[in-house]
Amino acid sequence: MCPRGSSKGSHQVYPKCTLATSTVESSLYYESGMFSFLQAGGTTVTGEVTGLKPGSHGFHIHVFGDYSAGCVSTGSHFNPSGKEHGGPTVNNRHAGDLGNIQAGENGVATVNITDSQIPLTGENSIIGRSVVVCLIHRTRSNVLTCF
Repeated sequence: MCPRGSSKGSHQVYPKCTLATSTVESSLYYESGMFSFLQAGGTTVTGEVTGLKPGSHGFHIHVFGDYSAGCVSTGSHFNPSGKEHGGPTVNNRHAGDLGNIQAGENGVATVNITDSQIPLTGENSIIGRSVVVCLIHRTRSNVLTCF
């Protein structure tokens, strides 16, 4: 869950988000990570996830900041405008569709993205929602296992 961070001035918010440990019992990986968010025009997300299986992982903002039942309790992708599923470079997409991150052979993925659809303030703020990193099975399939 991404809690409210400190703010300075009327437009700067500095939340940090810590990933919960895997809720998948059969997982051989112990994921952890932390992200920082800065809104200045678009919102920049920086951080790192460790303990991942090497390869591509989906990177999303989900509706609810509730990890009590794992990915199920986080709800669907954050989609306040009712748009279609799509990648981060497509304007007509769920706001929470942030593309994929790549974990190297060491299981580490570094995140440094800027996105215009995930504000930290206002009616469509992502504060209090969840960041979900999902393992992508096969090659670029839509079958996701969230942890």
